[in-house]
Amino acid sequence: MSHTTNNPSAATEALTISVSAWADLSERLPRLLPKDTDLVLKHERHGAICLGCHSDWSSLRPLCCYDGISITSVAEENPLLSVMVCSIIEAVLEGENLSKELVSTYSNLALLDTLGKQLPRCRTNLEVARCLGSAIHKSIPAMGCVIARDSNGHWDRIHCWGDAPSEIDIDWDEMMESWAGRKQCLLEDSGPLPEPLNQEDIGPSCMTPLTSTEGLEGLLILARETEPVFTSVDAQLLGLAAGQGAVRLEKIRQDSALRIADRMHLEMSIAGNIQRNLLPKSIPQLGAIHIDGALHGASKIGGDYYDVIDIGEHVVMVIADVSGHNVSAALAMNMVRTALRTSVRIHTSPAAVLTSLNNQISADLIRSQLFVSVGLIILRPDTGRFRISNAGHPGALQRTAHGDVIEWDTDGPVLGLFEKTTFPERFGCLEKGDSLLLYTDGVTECRNEKQDMFGLERLTETLHHPHKNATQLIEEVTRRIGSWSPGEREDDTTILAAKHLPE
Repeated sequence: MSHTTNNPSAATEALTISVSAWADLSERLPRLLPKDTDLVLKHERHGAICLGCHSDWSSLRPLCCYDGISITSVAEENPLLSVMVCSIIEAVLEGENLSKELVSTYSNLALLDTLGKQLPRCRTNLEVARCLGSAIHKSIPAMGCVIARDSNGHWDRIHCWGDAPSEIDIDWDEMMESWAGRKQCLLEDSGPLPEPLNQEDIGPSCMTPLTSTEGLEGLLILARETEPVFTSVDAQLLGLAAGQGAVRLEKIRQDSALRIADRMHLEMSIAGNIQRNLLPKSIPQLGAIHIDGALHGASKIGGDYYDVIDIGEHVVMVIADVSGHNVSAALAMNMVRTALRTSVRIHTSPAAVLTSLNNQISADLIRSQLFVSVGLIILRPDTGRFRISNAGHPGALQRTAHGDVIEWDTDGPVLGLFEKTTFPERFGCLEKGDSLLLYTDGVTECRNEKQDMFGLERLTETLHHPHKNATQLIEEVTRRIGSWSPGEREDDTTILAAKHLPE
């Protein structure tokens, strides 16, 4: 509402504004300014023009002055409102018709100002959608919604306003895929929406993609059941709002990606510490049998593990690989190590050890959707005789003193695949001058720049290289892998070797 009041303390000095101009200004201002504007214009001679519904004007704050007119408002300092009011006053006093462009310019700037203040405070896509909806609904009365990614990364209608239906049977992922690269769509007449929205008939509508420098961040949809249609001015306003919203959605997505990367880095660090603590601090040397092991970490922490356990008459050599590259995988391997070290002191058969191990941990592995491959050898250092069993792990390689290479594979299933299962085992002997090599699949599957794998054949050739002990054999394998794949590798390369030293 508006009304004009007389000011009893008005000065006698005549000002240039005429009575008719002041009356014209009093009549036009309420129609030109936004409806929720609270404003008071005072003139020393003509009185005051009050806009708004506030009865308590004690909280008025100076806004600006124009040609003897003091302008106050109950709102906080608003430069855009000042410019708009002064432009209207100037146009009215000069007898000009106020252009629609001026009004639309102010509306655009006011919306951008509101979004510029509120959007940076938004921390989620939903908060951005609510901010856009609140600001747009004040400028363009219509039902609307924002399509953006939900907390699970899927496209969804995350916020709606006005009389928008609560549910729409639409595959939003399919719809957003069709909107990639499209521009704003303004439908002036009632009719079907573009595919795949053609199942819904609505009235006039305006669909504006929220596009950032990295692509589509969302979609802003406004619609009415009947006229009035959306104008080019509305479309321009929505385009400006969508641009601001897209920038904020992009920032939220980037920040989320950084948080995920930081969390993954922390998880990898924790997993790496767990993995290193599982490895033996020292390896027992048993007379003529020399044993050594090495684990070379990749760019992603793997689940590799090896151990050498002296249990009196026997020594246990074990190598294992758990699926996954995270803390869960590292904790699963810790569980395997604990159960294994208990089982090898009860059973002298590697097949019995693996069966016992699987019975203890399979339920937990299945629940965690993890599995573990294990290669296990129980060796008598005094005779060189050994028993071997595998649980889905690459077979150990034995190079005899005569130059032959034997692959010891028993074809047992991985741990965690079945709750109840048994494992076959084989018998062998490590004669003087013979070598044994256990390894994880990261050795044979490491790739060069052409994506060719190192492979079992090249690993077998490496065994023929002269080596005095287990350490030299591991160093040669490591050297050849490094030459084949000099860059960062996707998986750990773990090697455990034994050499029966000649006299």
